[in-house]
Amino acid sequence: MQIARDDFTPRWDAILYATRNNYPIIISGNGFISPCPASLGRNATCAINPPHFSINSTTIVFGNSHYSTFDSSLSASNNTPLIQARDDIYPPISNMVQTLLAALRIDLGNPSPNNFFLNQSACDTTLYSTFPANKSLNLDALPSRLYDANVNPDRHGLQGMLPLTMQGPANIQVLYLCQLQRLKAPGPLIISVLVATLSMFMSGWALFIFIASKLAERRHKQVEEFLTTFPYV
Repeated sequence: MQIARDDFTPRWDAILYATRNNYPIIISGNGFISPCPASLGRNATCAINPPHFSINSTTIVFGNSHYSTFDSSLSASNNTPLIQARDDIYPPISNMVQTLLAALRIDLGNPSPNNFFLNQSACDTTLYSTFPANKSLNLDALPSRLYDANVNPDRHGLQGMLPLTMQGPANIQVLYLCQLQRLKAPGPLIISVLVATLSMFMSGWALFIFIASKLAERRHKQVEEFLTTFPYV
């Protein structure tokens, strides 16, 4: 990720400074990555083809309090894509997203063939090898250091580290939240409702038994004290 960031940051700063004459202080975006779970198998179409993602919205806040936004759900008027429409900045951003996606799939134990960390031949179809020039912004066409590091790891002191290998199932250390809501099948849905209902009922029943036993124990002590005070009753 550090090498991908080094490809991205200087180019992004140069473009924004030249177009706005002001440096950004906040850059954020929201995207969607097409799912490709390991359960589909190594020969699934999504596991062989380059991973696909889309950037749905972006926001840039500048130091002079001006900001620019893009939202794919809004109309085209006054809604210019800040990233997708720029051939000189989209490639390094795409490389960053693909790097993050490749690392996450390894962390989740998904050894898909299109992961360039595991399969060096996937670099050509997944990563941009060069970034285009922009003469108006004095940007030269430069090679991607991220691409070169994966294809020629010895040049970057990564010999013996790339490509990576997966020895077995992943040991998940981070919780990944799924934002896709799907209706369960009738069978699992009924079981889930029954389990949740019975769990709540059993918890309430256990609480009732606990309180009732404490009340009964207290009542029993009161009766014993009364009989001790009046033994002939």
